[in-house]
Parts: sequence; C-alpha cells; structure tokens
Amino acid sequence: MAPTNKRLISHKLCCWRDLCDPRHYAAGAVWYAEAHDFAYRLACKSNLTLLQTAGVISVLSPGVAWGINQRQAETLCFAHAEGLPLDAVTLSTYTSQWWKAYSLLKSPPASREALLDRIGGVKALKTKAFACNLLSPDGPEVTVDRWITRAAGYDVDHQPHPALYRAIADAIRSLADGPPTHLQAAIWLCAKDHADSSTDLPF
Repeated sequence: MAPTNKRLISHKLCCWRDLCDPRHYAAGAVWYAEAHDFAYRLACKSNLTLLQTAGVISVLSPGVAWGINQRQAETLCFAHAEGLPLDAVTLSTYTSQWWKAYSLLKSPPASREALLDRIGGVKALKTKAFACNLLSPDGPEVTVDRWITRAAGYDVDHQPHPALYRAIADAIRSLADGPPTHLQAAIWLCAKDHADSSTDLPF
C-alpha cells in the first residue's frame, strides 16, 4: 500500500488544473449533468427509477470506458424491462458488479442511502461517489478512478485504498472554484487527452 502524501497529491492536481485548457473546463462543467440526463432518460425508457439506473450505471463502471458503460447499462435495463432472464445478457464486467446491478433492477432501493448501502462499503468508494454524482451532478462527492489517481501522482492498476481515495477527493474539493465535479471531470478529460498523445508533461 503506497503511503498517502497529501502535499504531493495537492501539487500534482494543481498542475493538472493549470494544464487544463478551455475545452476541458467547458466539457468538465457539463459532464456529470449530461451523465445525469443519460441516467434519467434510461429510467424513463425502461420504466425504472433514477435511483435504479444511477446505481446500475455506477456498479457497471469499474474497468470500462464511459461509452461501454452506457451501452451495457442500456442492455441490462432494457433486458429487464422486456422480462429477459439474466443469462440472456452478456456484459464485460466483473461478475460481482453484474449481480449488484441485477439486484438493483429486481428490488428497487427506497432511498439514496439505501442505494449506497447496497452498492458496497469502503471497497466501493468510487462506485458510490459516481452514483451520487449521477444523482446530483453538482454535489460534493468526488469520483476518484484510476485516471484521477494517476493524475494525483500514484501509478496504480486498481482503485486507491480508502485513505488515498479520501485525500485525493479532499484535494480536488480544496482546489475547485465551483462544484468539485467540474474540476474532477476537467482533469479526467485532460489526463486522458495527454495519455493519448506523445506530448511530455511539463511537471
């Protein structure tokens, strides 16, 4: 387990904040609002609640790109709406996450708190935060995935441990001028852009 260096985390994320260009900030400001709209439309189309679709999207998100996450959530929700059995759906996700998503469809959570309890505990900080962001795009929760963890200076192949997760989320909240989701999304987009290019980072 890598030690948590809060000064390093704040410095690295500050550098990424400064590296973001207007495109990243503009897209970051609406990313979660658009994701919320997707979850809402999916709920309407499949006769589900927003709590259900936000939960399904979040638990299916680990290890997959956003576009794939959206398609797989649609596939599962529409299959459920049509009364198809679970084995009729093929998803490229972890089996445990698949079952969580299916259970949310079969038994709707009664509240936001009930949804978060069913998503998981300390090992599910990212998926719980993502569900919160889908429900409330401008809320205080921060989704910390592998891209954000690497941007914070930690090269990991898995989700950060709870102390590191909270340190990164706190740093983003401290650095944000507005809703932390806007800055998180801008840094996430910027980090992905630089990973796809051969440009050297200035820090």
